[in-house]
Amino acid sequence: VYSISEIDPTPGYDLTDLSCFDSNTQQTFQGDLSTRAVSFTPEPGHTIACTFVNRARGKIVINKSVQPPGGSEVFSFTNDIETPALFNLSDGGTKQFPDIQAGQYTVEELVGGADTRLAAITCADSASNGVPSAGDPATARATINLDPGETVECTFVNAENDTVIIQKRTDPPGDTT
Repeated sequence: VYSISEIDPTPGYDLTDLSCFDSNTQQTFQGDLSTRAVSFTPEPGHTIACTFVNRARGKIVINKSVQPPGGSEVFSFTNDIETPALFNLSDGGTKQFPDIQAGQYTVEELVGGADTRLAAITCADSASNGVPSAGDPATARATINLDPGETVECTFVNAENDTVIIQKRTDPPGDTT
């Protein structure tokens, strides 16, 4: 009986498949992903090939920008990437999520500051082989589609609230009606 195992590839990779193939009998058998091992007893003269498939983890970066720059407002975010789910950023702040398994994730800005409004969410994927990530300012949410080995960077941009000034003038001046 032969046994082959792989040392745990995390944090950079996840073992996603482990199988062996007997080329004489054309039989495929699976290994145990939880133990990262496979055992087999080859027949005399048979060739057995085992394949360990590792999927690279990715990285997610969240940036905060306020236009015009500066100010001391703190913005709260929630996410489904890690626990605890809440984090805060101010203008120029960055939150990084390294070594994340490929998949779909969301990051949402909670109620923003009193002096600004969420104007844009832009996301840039380092790989172009999957579904692109996108932000929606109307829902204050970025949907991140992280591919194996990819870095996705999303920037939440707040802008100062607009001010409207209304002036009333009469001709001739002083008319109060």
